[in-house]
Amino acid sequence: MSAYLVAFTDIRHEEVFQKEYVEKALPILEKHNAKVLCIAPSGNAKEGIFPPGEIVIIEFPNMSDAEAFYTDPEYQPLIKFRQTICDSQLGLFQGIE
Repeated sequence: MSAYLVAFTDIRHEEVFQKEYVEKALPILEKHNAKVLCIAPSGNAKEGIFPPGEIVIIEFPNMSDAEAFYTDPEYQPLIKFRQTICDSQLGLFQGIE
């Protein structure tokens, strides 16, 4: 059953974020069979107020792959780096069938 990483990110330094985080995170995502479904401004809420910045939705084949990505030793320094250049809320969610 698919699992999803959902994040709201308010990036303070876009160019640095792309070069130092995204370029390094993509191969780790690929290693864990991830598929990026959405990266879009979060300002199009139809109900309520979304956090500022972008919404990111990434699909994994299952929760084990999602957890393996987030806990991957290669990813740990990127988490710390991401937290220095953006504010984010992030969670892993089990899909339904």
